[in-house]
Amino acid sequence: FFYLCSLYFKIPAPENVMNFFLVTSIFVVAATNLGVLVSILVPDALKATQILMVIASPAFIISGFTWPSYAMPDFITYFTKIIPLTPYLEALKIMVVEKGSDYLTQKYFWHLFILGWVYFLLGWIALKIKIKMLFKEYNLPEDYEEENFDKSI
Repeated sequence: FFYLCSLYFKIPAPENVMNFFLVTSIFVVAATNLGVLVSILVPDALKATQILMVIASPAFIISGFTWPSYAMPDFITYFTKIIPLTPYLEALKIMVVEKGSDYLTQKYFWHLFILGWVYFLLGWIALKIKIKMLFKEYNLPEDYEEENFDKSI
C-alpha cells in the first residue's frame, strides 16, 4: 500500500523495495502494539485515542526528521527513542533521501523490532493483570473461563 502511494504521489521509492517493506511492516507492528498497550491501560476508548494523539502529534517534530535530534534537550531525545516513528523515519531517510545501503537501516529495523516486542509484552502483562483484577472484583473463580468453555461445547 505504501509503495502504491509512493507511486501515486511521485515520492521517490527506495532502491530495495523488500527492505522498505520489512522496515515498514515492523513499524506498523510496533505502532499497533503501542496502540494496543495504551488501549489496555486506559479503559475509555476516547481517552486512549487522546493519549495516542498526544504522542503522535509532536512526533514528526521531535523524531529528528524536521529538526535535528542532537539539538534537542536530552529528556526529549530519550522520549523519542520509545516512539516507533523515530527509528522508522531515520531508516526512511537513509533509504529514500540518502540512497543508503540496507546495512545502514539494520539498527533501526532492530530498534523497531525490540519496541514492538516490548509493547507486546507490556500489553500482555497489563491484560493479564487487568483480567485478574476483574475476576477478583466480580468474585469469579480462576478457572471460570475453562468451565464455561467446556459447558458451551
